[in-house]
Amino acid sequence: MNEFLTYMVEKLGKGKPPSPTNIAWNVAPKINAVFRNGTQDDCRILLDGLLGEIDKDDCLKLATRCHNKQTREVKALFDVVVNKLNIYKNCVVAMIDNEYKEYTGLLANKLMSKYNKTAFVFRKLDPCTLLGSYRSPVDIIDLLNDSGLIKAQGHGCAAGCFLKVSNAKRFVKWFDEQQIDMAGVIEVAASIKPSQITHALGQICVDNEGIFGQGCPKPLFHCILTTPQIYVYRNRSTTVKLIQDGIEFIKFFVNNEEASRFESAQGKFIEVVVSLGLNEYNGQIKPQAIIERYEIIDKPNENEIDWSEYFN
Repeated sequence: MNEFLTYMVEKLGKGKPPSPTNIAWNVAPKINAVFRNGTQDDCRILLDGLLGEIDKDDCLKLATRCHNKQTREVKALFDVVVNKLNIYKNCVVAMIDNEYKEYTGLLANKLMSKYNKTAFVFRKLDPCTLLGSYRSPVDIIDLLNDSGLIKAQGHGCAAGCFLKVSNAKRFVKWFDEQQIDMAGVIEVAASIKPSQITHALGQICVDNEGIFGQGCPKPLFHCILTTPQIYVYRNRSTTVKLIQDGIEFIKFFVNNEEASRFESAQGKFIEVVVSLGLNEYNGQIKPQAIIERYEIIDKPNENEIDWSEYFN
């Protein structure tokens, strides 16, 4: 493995071994930030670091500085865009200035998370063409390209897109008329009780992180939490922790609306879909569940089958 990437994983990966998840969350954003908002000299220094030609620590400090700058600028841009956003049934649409062209994807991702619907962020490429990015909770790329109104290139839920100014109003009207289930369908490996989330099960998921990805998704598990303890931590980003039967269920990057929803859910049931892993804190290693989807409910469906019996 590349020496500098190995160093970044050691410094940024919180003690976890290299894996697609570790690199995607902790390493890749720092590298991408250099190419998004760094100077040409910054990019050259990063490449020299990848080639092992300069001090690794200096290179990591550069990547971290660029990432911190990116975080500040995207937050400031987000605060401005939200106040003049076009909100529709199936999507939200934002326009930004060309000076922020590197941030269309990051901004679209934040808007999708806030509104839980497809987010389009455009800038004017020329007087006749809009260029931008979209992020969507579900795969819509074929739907977009089949419309004949917009061109999208990338992944199903995240892509760049081209739209003629003359088609813009017609496209938004057409997209809003589509029957799109933004919740989508999640396939789970099993429906289990919190007490069945063990260290061994978490270890299996951690040991196989390296094989999960496109075409081989990480296993997800369904749980119903019975009036769990609820903690909301507000810092630079908001995190929610639910605790039941000694197991921590974590939801990262929660927006203010979601945080308030969790705070008012004391005494209620919470249905969750989670991925599993291990968390090390103060020398102790415990299983941890990361919340991918949730729903706050008054009580479970009494007629629902307890599938956990079939997975004992």
